[in-house]
Amino acid sequence: MGKPAIAIELSAAKRRELESLVRRRKTSQGLARRARIVLAAAEGLENKAIVEAVGADANTVGKWRRRRHVGPCVANGPGPGPLARMTGCLRPEAAGREK
Repeated sequence: MGKPAIAIELSAAKRRELESLVRRRKTSQGLARRARIVLAAAEGLENKAIVEAVGADANTVGKWRRRRHVGPCVANGPGPGPLARMTGCLRPEAAGREK
């Protein structure tokens, strides 16, 4: 048996934000997939179940679960534009940016 999955808690506002990203037609596929991973992890699903549901690689699921668990946002600050302000915690290119 492996180690237990990291529990993720989302505020109601963050959950609504991620759900709207998944529904938006203009959201990139990668961003929508990351949002689905975080939402499924917050529901309490194990990584194997998320892999099957989302169709992502097991390493990707584990990475985004860990990144979301570290804090509300991986980035040090939001990137430019409205999408970056909305999704700073799901944009890998925003990680490591200074404010």
